[in-house]
Amino acid sequence: MLSVKGLKLSYGDKKIFDGFDLEVGDGEVVCILGRSGCGKTSLLNCIAGAVACGGEIKGAEQGVAYLFQEPRLIPALTAADNVRFAVMHLYEDDKTLDAEIDKVFSSLGIDGLQTRLPSKMSGGQAARVALARALCHPSDVLLTDEPFGALDIAVKLSLTEYLANALKARPRTVVMVSHGIDECFDLADRILVLGGDPCRVSYETEISEPRGERTDIAHRSEKTECIKRALTFCG
Repeated sequence: MLSVKGLKLSYGDKKIFDGFDLEVGDGEVVCILGRSGCGKTSLLNCIAGAVACGGEIKGAEQGVAYLFQEPRLIPALTAADNVRFAVMHLYEDDKTLDAEIDKVFSSLGIDGLQTRLPSKMSGGQAARVALARALCHPSDVLLTDEPFGALDIAVKLSLTEYLANALKARPRTVVMVSHGIDECFDLADRILVLGGDPCRVSYETEISEPRGERTDIAHRSEKTECIKRALTFCG
C-alpha cells in the first residue's frame, strides 16, 4: 500500500499541503483531477521524493516509475538506450534488461523502434518509448502526470489501451494526474478531485466495473456530471 499521511508542502508563504492524507491500495489505480496549480503534480513529486516535504510517505521507499508530461528522451540515445540509461542500475544483468525491453516494446506496438533516435520519431512513438521506460522500471508504484495530454485523440486512446493492458498483465499501484475525465473512467479504480487552499480532497468516487467492461453509459454520464460539478466548485 502507498500511504501519505500529514503531508506538508509550502512554496514560500503559500501552503500547498497542510496535513494532506492519501492511501492507495496494492494494485489500485487512483486518478487525480483538479484545477491547474492546485497541487496535483506537487503530490506526485512528493511521493517520488523529488521535493522536500513534511509528513510521512510509505510504500515508495524502493523508488517509483514516473511517466512525465513530456517524453523527456535523451536526443543522442536510441529508443532502447533511453530505457537502458534510466533503469540499467535496477537490473542484475544486461541480458535480463534487454529481454524486458524487447517484451515491453512488442506489447506497445513499437517492436523494431529500438534503434531509432528521438528526432526520427513521431509524437506518438516518443510517448510510447517514454511509457516503455516507465513499464521497464521494476517498481510496484507508477506515477503518471498527464503523459498523453498533448497527443491527438486517436493516439491518446491507443496509449490508454496499452497502459490498461500493461496494468492487467502486471498490476501496479498507480497515482495518475489527468485533465481527462474519460481517461480516468477508462483506467481508474477511484477518482479524486483536489481543490482548496491548502489542497484537500474535494470529491471522491469509486468505479467498481472492471477495466474493459465499463459500458454503462448512463451510469458513466451521471458520475461525469458529478465530477464536473466538483471541478467547478473545488477552488
